[in-house]
Amino acid sequence: MTATIGVDLVDDNKFCQVTADLKGYRLHQLDKMQEPNSKLVVQYLNSKMT
Repeated sequence: MTATIGVDLVDDNKFCQVTADLKGYRLHQLDKMQEPNSKLVVQYLNSKMT
């Protein structure tokens, strides 16, 4: 499942890696967030993965 939020192409790969295991309702929550917040969540989840 792929969702698009306000992330640019540089963050797109990071977004796909981070959201690969998320359930649909979590993707929907990310989609409803404003862009600065959604980018922060993606960066946080990415940092937890590494």
